[in-house]
Amino acid sequence: MTAALGAPALTLEANDAAALTQALADAQQGEGARLVFTSAHKTPAGLAPVLERAGAERLVSHAAADGSHWVLDPGDDPSALVRELREAGYVLIDRGRVNLEPPITPEVAIQDLRERLRAALDPAAGLAAVEG
Repeated sequence: MTAALGAPALTLEANDAAALTQALADAQQGEGARLVFTSAHKTPAGLAPVLERAGAERLVSHAAADGSHWVLDPGDDPSALVRELREAGYVLIDRGRVNLEPPITPEVAIQDLRERLRAALDPAAGLAAVEG
């Protein structure tokens, strides 16, 4: 590896190496609100549709770790961002403490579930007359 990359600029051992690893892990979490996405896009070219969006300069992509971190500004609409990135093939995997609109209203989701259960459990609609 040294032949390919050259001599290391710094070598850390034991506690120093552990401290650096912890500092890097803590830095990834950051102080601000962020959303983390994943996708099948493994090259920078896969980010092209996302880079056209305002605020893209706050996107940090870790291809090797299979994640893209979007650091939010107070003016960002995180729900719109999630929808736009979903259309570009990205899946939200961590929203931290960011509040998002549900992708479908709970009432609609529950009504759909009720209809599927009714069709599965009472296909002849024999109980339909006793429902209010």
